[in-house]
Amino acid sequence: MTGMRRLFAAVAVAAASCGYNPPPRAVLEAGEGNRIAVGDPLVLRFSEPVCAATLEVRVWSGRKDLYDLEGERVPWDRPILEGCTLGASPCRAVADGDDHDPSVTPRAREVCGNGLDDNSDGRTDEPDCEACYFLDQDGDGAGVASEATPCKSAPEGAWTARRAGDCDDRDPGAHPGATEVCNGADDDCDGAADEPGAGGCATYFLDHDGDGWGVEGLEQCRCSAGSGTVGRAGDCDDQDPAVNPEADEACNGRDDDCDGVVDRSGCKACAATYLDLDGDGWGLSTDSKCLGEPEGHHTAVRGGDCDDSDAGAHPGAAEVCNGRDDDCDGWTDEGHGLPGCRWFYEDADGDGSAGAASRCLCAPEAPFTVGEVALILDETRTIATLDVAPGALGPLAQPLVLEVIGRLADSSGHPVGYSQLFDFQVVERREAAVACREDTADVTPYDVAGGAFLFFAHFASPPSPIELNQQFFCDIAVNPRTGRFVILCTDADPLPGAPLNTKDPAELKMDTGVEAFLFTLTGCLGQDQSQGYVFEAEPFTLALTIGPITFALRDTVLSGRIGSDPGSGGAQWDGTMAVRELYMNVAGQETVYPADKANFQMAQIPQALIPEGMPRACDADPCSVVGGSCDLLAPWPVPEVCPAGRGE
Repeated sequence: MTGMRRLFAAVAVAAASCGYNPPPRAVLEAGEGNRIAVGDPLVLRFSEPVCAATLEVRVWSGRKDLYDLEGERVPWDRPILEGCTLGASPCRAVADGDDHDPSVTPRAREVCGNGLDDNSDGRTDEPDCEACYFLDQDGDGAGVASEATPCKSAPEGAWTARRAGDCDDRDPGAHPGATEVCNGADDDCDGAADEPGAGGCATYFLDHDGDGWGVEGLEQCRCSAGSGTVGRAGDCDDQDPAVNPEADEACNGRDDDCDGVVDRSGCKACAATYLDLDGDGWGLSTDSKCLGEPEGHHTAVRGGDCDDSDAGAHPGAAEVCNGRDDDCDGWTDEGHGLPGCRWFYEDADGDGSAGAASRCLCAPEAPFTVGEVALILDETRTIATLDVAPGALGPLAQPLVLEVIGRLADSSGHPVGYSQLFDFQVVERREAAVACREDTADVTPYDVAGGAFLFFAHFASPPSPIELNQQFFCDIAVNPRTGRFVILCTDADPLPGAPLNTKDPAELKMDTGVEAFLFTLTGCLGQDQSQGYVFEAEPFTLALTIGPITFALRDTVLSGRIGSDPGSGGAQWDGTMAVRELYMNVAGQETVYPADKANFQMAQIPQALIPEGMPRACDADPCSVVGGSCDLLAPWPVPEVCPAGRGE
């Protein structure tokens, strides 16, 4: 990083039409804590119109208080994003010098003696490099870098590796550059295990209709069958589970058993005619009649429509970037170069820095996850937006600094200007909040009286050591007039012999010990356009202490949909648990890990399996049943939900 005068000397721009005054100061418009939702632009508002020739922005890793531009004290040698000027072609992240080694990135320090260009600046082991030997317990040449095991300036014991990036320092076969094979492990340390194409994979075919038969030509080599895939092909209509090679041929004008022959001799003269509400000539494979002529909306002679409310969605339609399956092939926004696509650069080693290869995609798709960026000025020349594609600035929730550079040459040709710095973070996008209604609103009441719920969530937040399979017994109270709800949950422990991650309420007991806990949250539920129920809880923090370890899931938000359990018919709440950050305190040593999210499920359980003495959402003193921490909303009971019992 150069000093202020040299910074502008290198980029001096003569712009007579703008005069000789430097551009006005900017204000970054962002959410609380300068958090930007992934995919949203960074918006800069200026006090006066800006001359296009005077503005440039960069993005650095770290925090603003670590930067001193005049004193040249910065944490990294290069920005992670540069070259963003108005009117220029889209800028991009600084290129990764080695996209197969996650320790090589523009955000890294240059390490002496390892033969790598660690900071991707085109130089190896420059004079200001640092000696660093990383812990390498498995001897595979790749070490581990963490706050608990920092590198050393000279070899010592197992601190022998000249590069970091090992994701399993107990396995010499797992390290950056290793070959990924089907073994349940992340062999090449790119953040994913058993990716498609790994050694030992088998071919699986897309099975959209769930009849056990896939479609030839829609396959991947996978380590195991994923959701909606099978190991055999031959389906000739993957929108209709009644059509496959094992089906019986019927007299209905279609090839039920996929043998290439439609019907058998002796059938009466009728043909399969499909329901076609949107008039695109393609009908629903699940709704057909054998007709001699069209009847009502049964007009299509071809099935396979996947959205009969949209005439633009049907087999053979052009796929575009819109979040829908336009061509009804079971995939959404798939392919390269579709209308509306954006350029994403390859990040094969998962370090957040761009490699050389690129594809124009609708959304990030591994390994093409680092997106392009463009700087745009509005018509008033007072608002500039940095349009950032998802993944362009590396992992979510890391601290970043936006540098706004104003530059201009004075009447003598000498550069003048300024540089402003703004802290910000790119965080997970939250869906629009579900709002509670007015008391007078005409709504369909949602009633959950008469049963409790079992809450199950699996939470893992790499690189933290926490992996949580947790069950809770929960009670819900809802005000049906407003949609306001309160949820009270208490710890559940598996009975002897039951698996730790059981979802069977019969195998669980309510935990009332000294390390048990109880927590509450509130939120709103409403109806979407299909009259189904959706919900969103207000942000809360779940803090737990287990022995010497205290951890907290901070600013946690639950959101999702309410449906029915296909087995029991009881209510079931499904959704995501988004966490801003994970705080840990182990014997006084504090660590904060970035945001993550997990899926959760809350299924209604039979009355007979509700634990005896389980606290309820409108009890006056639910804390009396647990010996550990108890976190109640204030005031309690929640008056908007429990004025006269369970929301009635």
